[in-house]
Amino acid sequence: RVIRRGAVRSARRGCVFRMRGALSGDMGRLRIFLDWRMSPLSQGLSALAFLFEWGLARYPGAIYLNPMLSILRAILTLGMLAFVASAAAQTPAGLPPSDLSPEGVRGVIDQLFDGMRAGDSTMVRETLHPAARLQSAFVHAETGEPVLSTGSVDRFVEAVGTPHDEVWDEKIWDVEIAVDGHLAQAWMNYAFFLGETLSHCGVNALHLFHDGAVWKITQITDTRRRTGCGE
Repeated sequence: RVIRRGAVRSARRGCVFRMRGALSGDMGRLRIFLDWRMSPLSQGLSALAFLFEWGLARYPGAIYLNPMLSILRAILTLGMLAFVASAAAQTPAGLPPSDLSPEGVRGVIDQLFDGMRAGDSTMVRETLHPAARLQSAFVHAETGEPVLSTGSVDRFVEAVGTPHDEVWDEKIWDVEIAVDGHLAQAWMNYAFFLGETLSHCGVNALHLFHDGAVWKITQITDTRRRTGCGE
């Protein structure tokens, strides 16, 4: 059936005006649909897909009035699929996508110490931010002066992966985690064992940053002593 050009133009204008009037009532659903933690690109693609499907659901005949809408629909679908695949590829294999909750923080902390026990330097490296620092606060045995020492992250990771006779077993308890947005801190007691032999104990203070995909440890500071190490 042939539709006159003027009738098509009139139908399009009527469709646009009706969509404008109804759109305000559906903006609440759009705000719920979008997650504030999504990246701007993800929010933009999701909003376009939402509005496009919203329009077709209310005015299914519009796609027949303008065949270009079918092409636009296919482009939006392919764009969303490509974005999801790209985001999934950027997540490290050993770390599942993490949320901003204390449970997500605890998962990264557990992976750090599980990796130490397993002698797996890859597991340990995945938990650490590229700019991470390792520091220890203790009292010098000879001078009695307080000392803050800074260690090498690369040497620590290398030492974890170097074969050693005893298991590096760091037990932690009384873990307290606080989260604000993309920043988290964790405070815990620990006791470090070489195999079955107690080496030292103290407190671990960790800072973590959520990079949009996973939590990463940016700072580990500990205290060290050889007495009062009971759980």
